[in-house]
Amino acid sequence: MNTKKTKVMVISKTEPPKVNDKVKGKCIEQIEQFKYLGQLITTDARSDDEIKSGITITKSAFTKLSHILTSKRGGLLTRLRVIMMKCFVWSPFLYASETDEDGAP
Repeated sequence: MNTKKTKVMVISKTEPPKVNDKVKGKCIEQIEQFKYLGQLITTDARSDDEIKSGITITKSAFTKLSHILTSKRGGLLTRLRVIMMKCFVWSPFLYASETDEDGAP
């Protein structure tokens, strides 16, 4: 076990207790949150930060494409604009939104 790369996190609805785990005489760092498979996991098991992150990513994607998506003289068909919106704006926002609180699909 690599003690430099190993971390510990306690998930609890109340204030998580501080742990003092040691491996080979070295303390393991306790963390408050980490990203796993693209999802932010926090000690309180809530998804507020993950939702806020998704909204921020969506706003950024729309802002980058707003001159194309909202232009009245761009020459793009409405159908093409909808396709672009679904592809570049909606998909990052809806990523992993199909799971419920228990993590079951």
